[in-house]
Amino acid sequence: MKKYVYSLFVFVYLLTLLPMSVFAEGGLKTTDYEYVKKEYVVDLSSDNYASKSVYYGDYPTTGLYYDLLTNAQKKVYNAFDTVGFSESSAVVNYTGNELLIPSSNYSNLLKDICWGAFQAYTNDHPERFWYDSLGWSSSYYTSGSNRRVTSISLSIGCHSSYSFSTVTSFYNQMMAAVNSFTPAGITRYEKLRSIHDHLINTATYDPNYNNSNAAPYGHQPTGCLLSPNLCVCEGYAETFKIFADREGIPCMLVYCPGHVWNEVLMEDGKWYAIDVTWDDPMTGSTSSHYLGYDYYLVGSQTKPGGNNSNTFSDEHPEEPIFTASDGTSIQNPPLSTSSYAPFAPSGTWRTNNTQGNDHPGGSVLKGSNLIFIVPGYTITGSFDFSSYGTVSYSGGNKTGSTLRFTPTGGSQLTYTVIMRGDVNKDAQFNNTDISYVTDISVGKKSYSSTAPETYAGDCNGDGVVDGFDLALLDRYQNGSYNFY
Repeated sequence: MKKYVYSLFVFVYLLTLLPMSVFAEGGLKTTDYEYVKKEYVVDLSSDNYASKSVYYGDYPTTGLYYDLLTNAQKKVYNAFDTVGFSESSAVVNYTGNELLIPSSNYSNLLKDICWGAFQAYTNDHPERFWYDSLGWSSSYYTSGSNRRVTSISLSIGCHSSYSFSTVTSFYNQMMAAVNSFTPAGITRYEKLRSIHDHLINTATYDPNYNNSNAAPYGHQPTGCLLSPNLCVCEGYAETFKIFADREGIPCMLVYCPGHVWNEVLMEDGKWYAIDVTWDDPMTGSTSSHYLGYDYYLVGSQTKPGGNNSNTFSDEHPEEPIFTASDGTSIQNPPLSTSSYAPFAPSGTWRTNNTQGNDHPGGSVLKGSNLIFIVPGYTITGSFDFSSYGTVSYSGGNKTGSTLRFTPTGGSQLTYTVIMRGDVNKDAQFNNTDISYVTDISVGKKSYSSTAPETYAGDCNGDGVVDGFDLALLDRYQNGSYNFY
């Protein structure tokens, strides 16, 4: 089954020890998760190693592993940003603020700094898809029982599918594919779903992932975005992060043995999982398939598919991207226990539609308990309620109606229905709504910022109904704009 998609291999190489005051240490491969998770030690309190502290705690809302690094690691991390596409080395200078490391554990602690920074950087920056291994050496002088590091030299290895002379070309092609797609929608939910659908409609899970015919770029975003668009879970997840980063939505790459997926931070301040790979129904086929949302914005205790006996965490046992020899780890974001919504969007046909908009277009804004649908579709056509519980709604299929959903084994939840564009709450979008928004935008009509009709007319999501929304409604009416 494609849920177990690739094997991990251990690659370790050691650089030759240099004489006297220059200490050289080996490098590791980015695919070497099993090796990395059992080593190393870090200190979060300062540049030095006077005390130890764990990485546990509230996860930074930036969605960057960078924020969990030591000061010494951050300097190494920042050095990677200075490396050009055709370059393979960088120097981190500590002169004047020497890094103090105990001589007795120097080798492991230097690994902590370099390899921890490299793991954080490559996971924060999947667009640097060619970064594959790291070597390091250090210059220091002895001070009592410690060594004072004046500089660290970094040597970056290029993935075997590329060379430093071809990286720029691949990067430009990849970014052209990224920039050719603009996610539809207003809320994070809508934009993330648009990205989710776009990747599923664009890429196919490589049917040869485990043999000699495997796509050479399948583990990178280039495999997902460039012809023949064959990839495995890494390709899906890394590409998803690139798009989410561009939209300003905090997004992480998360791992378990043999698999990678994403976690995203939603407006309610909680992290949710998205596994595009497991929602993609296709493996090496060009025919249409019904794509699903079983793994879209789910929580740790969600049972994907509604009737699944296993929780998401049962199926996705997380492991940290980096663990030190004393057991402290750079932890993944803590998942919400429940899904963002207790039900899922209705599935849709994969048709290679570049916008991914061939579906009913329902979305959820959890913080306000709002459910959005697009004109012409029904609540029950936009969401799959039956697999997750029971639903009823009153007031009609229109803006302002009330939906009540009772999850299986749970308590009833109440939502307000918003039909995009239906600002006069008559269950349709037409010239009457255009006139209504026109009157609001020129001050002829007043409105409440929390009224359902405001959400229906607020096409750009800035909290007000004005001329900008009127322009988008006009574009929607003439077919040049989509409500997701």
